[in-house]
Amino acid sequence: MRERYTLWDKSWKSNVLWLLWYSVIAVLMLTLFQNVGLCEIDTGIIAQIESSRNPGAIGDHGKALGMYQIHKAVVEDYNKYRNKTRFKPFSWSEMANPEKGEIVARWYLSQRIPALLRYYGLPVSQDNVLTAWNAGIEKVRKGYVAQAYIAKYRRISNA
Repeated sequence: MRERYTLWDKSWKSNVLWLLWYSVIAVLMLTLFQNVGLCEIDTGIIAQIESSRNPGAIGDHGKALGMYQIHKAVVEDYNKYRNKTRFKPFSWSEMANPEKGEIVARWYLSQRIPALLRYYGLPVSQDNVLTAWNAGIEKVRKGYVAQAYIAKYRRISNA
């Protein structure tokens, strides 16, 4: 009959190797989760700031549409990155539909902006995500912080 061995029955060298391996995995996991954009942005607050929750709102000289004031480039970006085999792409005019606008806004705030921030080596923080939403990723890259927008977001979120 074969004897069973546990991790602790093996030599100390083997235990040290296992400990080292799990330590490396833990460090990699921590590094990954520090930068995944775990800062939650409330899309309801964004809708309140952008349009007072008006789904038919048109802003930015006709370039932004819906409750979230979504630009055509954001919709094009969303359509490019979503699974096109199962879904019909959204049109920009559909951003006046609150449900579809929220889908795009959530994706952009929780996935695309954090991915762009990581790509440019910038911290994924609430301030950077809100600034990128309000002013664009290029402004964040240049060090701009949308202080008034961030203050309004925090004032509404604390109300």
